[in-house]
Amino acid sequence: MDQCKHNLLKLYLKQALIRFIQGTYLYDRQAKACKLLIKGILSSFDITYDGKIAYIANNSKKISELHVAYLENNTLKYDEIVYTDLSYVTFLEWSQNAKMLFCISDNLNGSSKSSIFRFAFQ
Repeated sequence: MDQCKHNLLKLYLKQALIRFIQGTYLYDRQAKACKLLIKGILSSFDITYDGKIAYIANNSKKISELHVAYLENNTLKYDEIVYTDLSYVTFLEWSQNAKMLFCISDNLNGSSKSSIFRFAFQ
């Protein structure tokens, strides 16, 4: 799996296996260096121009969790779980002004129900 997201600081978030560690790395194009931000596989993530990051990860019990954090000085700060037990997430994206986070979750247990979530942030 190799996903990239670009922010205005010329940094990329990249899911990769580097030196036998699977995770999401911050890649600095100018320095040509990677730094591990989040260990493990994320099913989805998005980042805003001002450094807010949202991502979906499974905990040790295989329950999905929606996290929101800030990327400051190339480090994740204030990483908080804002929702748990989402089904299969098909869409996760910040609004253009970075104040709303939208998430679409599909139920994979045979029903055709989808849930649309909207989270407001300052």
